[in-house]
Amino acid sequence: MLRALIAFLLSFYAAFLHSEEVTINIVGAEFPPYYTKHSDNHGIIGEVIQKSLENTDFKPRFKIKPFARALIEAKSGKADIIAGLYKTTEREQFFHYTDAIINAKIVLYTLTSNPIKTHNLNDLISKRIGMIRHSSTHEDLSNNLNITEVNSYQQGLDMLLREHLDFMVGNELVIQHLLNGSRYSNQAQNIKYIPPEISQENTFIATSRNSLYEAKLFKQLNQGIEALKQSGKLQKIIQNNLKNLSTSKNQP
Repeated sequence: MLRALIAFLLSFYAAFLHSEEVTINIVGAEFPPYYTKHSDNHGIIGEVIQKSLENTDFKPRFKIKPFARALIEAKSGKADIIAGLYKTTEREQFFHYTDAIINAKIVLYTLTSNPIKTHNLNDLISKRIGMIRHSSTHEDLSNNLNITEVNSYQQGLDMLLREHLDFMVGNELVIQHLLNGSRYSNQAQNIKYIPPEISQENTFIATSRNSLYEAKLFKQLNQGIEALKQSGKLQKIIQNNLKNLSTSKNQP
């Protein structure tokens, strides 16, 4: 009888431990509409993470960091997930990538006073070009170009407006969101997009290979994303966030 009671208590305790909620750390840069602190759902990527994990034991805790810092923390396992990442061979050593969430256009911006109407990267060798520190675009394009690393798109746009940069390279949706915001309400007309686009990149959610929960977390996250895709909810999340992007004028 005593053995049976002990066995029951042990099994109950094991079940309790198994079902205990685990807080996981999500890091990413302030890249609206992908990931942002200025929205209750934390942007497209934040909402996808929340919806994908809502019926699991994982409770996401969202943090905003400069991209280079977020990448370091996620590589080391200090953070469990990095919210929004392009895929490179080097990064695959440190991360497991979910299915692609959204496709991104990487484009070039300059001042409207610049007479250039189109570009060939080979013609920009002598120009000062801003790129996000440690971004995959930086890794792909840095050869022979005069690159100035910036910590954020906001910093890059500010430097462009002060003519400390000739061009700024970045994600079209993120830069457009910033230009629609109140910070640039009187200056957005001074910045223009220069075709053609430099590249298109799929945006992923990535789990750290050094996370304590990596195997289970990646499996449940990817299953959740697949369920969102199959139900059509993923597309609705993207559309709703992009709608907010086109109508919002009060973000920094």
